[in-house]
Amino acid sequence: MVGLIADGRNPKVRYHVNQGILLSIFEVVFGLVVSLLSSLFTSLFSLALGGIMVFSQLGATLVGLLQLAQFGAVAALIIVGVMHAVQDREEPLPLIGSLFTILK
Repeated sequence: MVGLIADGRNPKVRYHVNQGILLSIFEVVFGLVVSLLSSLFTSLFSLALGGIMVFSQLGATLVGLLQLAQFGAVAALIIVGVMHAVQDREEPLPLIGSLFTILK
C-alpha cells in the first residue's frame, strides 16, 4: 500500500501491490481454514476417543503441523514476492498470483 502512495501511477508498483493484496487475502482465507481444521481435530481427537491422552496429543500434533504449514506457505510466498519486486520482475506468485486482479 505504501507503494501506491509513493508512486501509484507506476504499473510495476501497482502490479506488486496487487500481488501483496492477493497474498494478504490468501493468508486470511488459509488462516480461517487452518483454524476450522484445528478446531475440528481438537474436538474430534479429544471427544470421540474418550479423552485418551495419546489421541489428544495426536490431535494437538496435527494442529501444530497445520499451523506450521500455514506459516511456511505464507513465508515462502512473501520471500518469492520480495525477490520478484527487488529483481524488477513482474511474475505472479506461485499458485495464487494469477487468480484475479484487484488493481488495474
